[in-house]
Amino acid sequence: MMQFSPDPYVAEQQIKAVIFSLVAFAYIDSEFALAEKQFIRDYLAKLADQRATGVLGDDGIPRDDIVDRWTAHYHEILDEHDAVIRGHFTESVAVGETSEQFVLSRLKLGCFELLSHFDDQGQQEILSTVTELMHADGVVAPEEQAFVDEIIDLIHKPIELDEADIVAIDEGPLIIDEARTLEPRTANHPFLNQFEWDFARDPATFAQQSAQDMALVDRVMGILDQKRQEGIGKLAAAGSFAAFTEGPPILDGHVWVAPTTPDKNYELIVVGDLHGCYSCLKAALMQSDFFAKVEAHRQDPQNHPATSLVLLGD
Repeated sequence: MMQFSPDPYVAEQQIKAVIFSLVAFAYIDSEFALAEKQFIRDYLAKLADQRATGVLGDDGIPRDDIVDRWTAHYHEILDEHDAVIRGHFTESVAVGETSEQFVLSRLKLGCFELLSHFDDQGQQEILSTVTELMHADGVVAPEEQAFVDEIIDLIHKPIELDEADIVAIDEGPLIIDEARTLEPRTANHPFLNQFEWDFARDPATFAQQSAQDMALVDRVMGILDQKRQEGIGKLAAAGSFAAFTEGPPILDGHVWVAPTTPDKNYELIVVGDLHGCYSCLKAALMQSDFFAKVEAHRQDPQNHPATSLVLLGD
């Protein structure tokens, strides 16, 4: 069993790293079997009991309630990681890549990022726990050993940069202003207002309203598919982004390339993962004054930057 740090924050990070690593390891064969999940749940209950003993000692202090709460908490983290990893199997993948390959790469990256926050001893504690699970059934599959070996190799591999990777940056002052609240000039915009209405409660009307939205979704997906067909192979053929210096944006697979020219100014408004929330999208558009900036560039492109909206997704 692993040894927890006396620091509660570090101990919590340890348990999260252990749980993710265990779930990731269980998904190596693309399936999280019920027997594996039960083994991890039982193991987490033992970890909760061990941690309670380490914190409270063995001098008779009642700890059943703490053990139960920590066990329930660890099981919740387990279910969260399970749901996230299962969601990876529904993600779109690059041409020539399988869902299994994509998920495996995400699992390796997740383990590496979590383990990189710990020192050598902390990493060894977590990897020892994974190794214990690997030997639980008495048989170590080649892909299981390869997964662990690759994680260990990633952790200990030094980061090396070639001279070509180092770019000189001109020195200059870094100015950080005080935090400010961006007040939108207007509370709404005609472009957004035309799509906003309350959905009806009766099924017939709702079906008609939702059909319009779904038709719009299908139309956008059709445009994206057409753009992909036009951009197939252009990234590989170019070899470098320096080749894209003019022309309209290009969509190759799931990568958009927006060519730029040195004599023009650009502004990017980058919005994080919205999780499908329209209210958050609207707030970002209104606070950043996106529509006014687009119109200003259209009216006077020489004195106003070309503004683009970048939506980040997971």
